[in-house]
Amino acid sequence: DEALRAIDFDTRFAWPRIENPTTAQTPGEYTYRGKHSQALLEIHTERTMRHFPVALDLDTLAGRLVKIQLSGRTVRTFCPEDALPILCVHGAKDFWAKASNVVDIAELVQLHPFDWNLARETARSLRCTTMMLLGLSLAQSLTEVALPNSVAEEMYANRNVMAMTREIARRFDPERQYRWNAVRRGLYRMRLVDPEI
Repeated sequence: DEALRAIDFDTRFAWPRIENPTTAQTPGEYTYRGKHSQALLEIHTERTMRHFPVALDLDTLAGRLVKIQLSGRTVRTFCPEDALPILCVHGAKDFWAKASNVVDIAELVQLHPFDWNLARETARSLRCTTMMLLGLSLAQSLTEVALPNSVAEEMYANRNVMAMTREIARRFDPERQYRWNAVRRGLYRMRLVDPEI
């Protein structure tokens, strides 16, 4: 917390006061916003993992990390094909509340080369194919990003994904009022789960 404050980031929500760290439950994420840049930074903990239908195989993902330049430094991050399903799970867990989640997906899949077979395999292994197709469908619907024919066909063939896309896209229309009540939230989460093979 102190390190981030030192570089002009403020917490968006106050950290909970923890009397006994050994028994306290760790939050799923800590969110910061840059005072001057307005950059949003989310630091996720292991509690975020509960949103994945199956546990992440971190060793496999670590073996495919790539190096990128960030603010003049070299850092390692998920390869684009692993990042895609992970970003889609992240957007889905938050009910696609931020348009930036959709834009991130649109930007990611335009990187070249992009191995769609690896992205599909990662999504299958995590049982989050529905979430990935939903993220791609929203990206195409809201940003008109071009997708390969095979991916678009898979997306359009999934009626569940198409129905959720229309439902979520309504939230980004300023002329329409849309609220996620408890029933809608429950049904939405049920529809996100891939069928067991």
